[in-house]
Amino acid sequence: MTTETEAMTEVGTTEVATTEPTGGADPDRADFDAVAACGGNVVCPEWIQYFAESTAETLAPERLCVFSGLQSGVVGRYTYVVDREFTNGHYTTTAILQVHADREVTFSMHHDGFLDEEGPFDLYDAAMTCTLAEAQFFGDCASASDGLDTTCLWLPDPWSSPLPWFTGCVAMGPMCA
Repeated sequence: MTTETEAMTEVGTTEVATTEPTGGADPDRADFDAVAACGGNVVCPEWIQYFAESTAETLAPERLCVFSGLQSGVVGRYTYVVDREFTNGHYTTTAILQVHADREVTFSMHHDGFLDEEGPFDLYDAAMTCTLAEAQFFGDCASASDGLDTTCLWLPDPWSSPLPWFTGCVAMGPMCA
């Protein structure tokens, strides 16, 4: 079995590199666990967004709190969960974000599920530290009449994923707010 880790190639995009795991454990789990264990201010309730294929099924009301907090750069912890159903499987991605002063954010993600082609998977991403997107991006997302814009909803997946909420990401290890 292989695991995948991300490396930034340019602002807002990621490239996935496949590596063999050491000792059967995902080495990035420690990053996820460290970011998840950060204490401090929980800014908003956990946002769980459900998707069928790549279409949002409903709009979670928690999104407004998250967009408002990220727009203002409110320091603390945010949790965004994407639960996706496909004709060929299902997976869930949990993103833990720790927003720091000066609109910096550290996040890590956990992906688990089952897809017909890949079988079961349980992957973790290394912690990344980024700058939040411009405040106007989050304001526009909060006030969008169609709130189902997939750019605003961010569809992280375990193989590659654009990062519309962030710019200038660098793998620096886990950091708490």
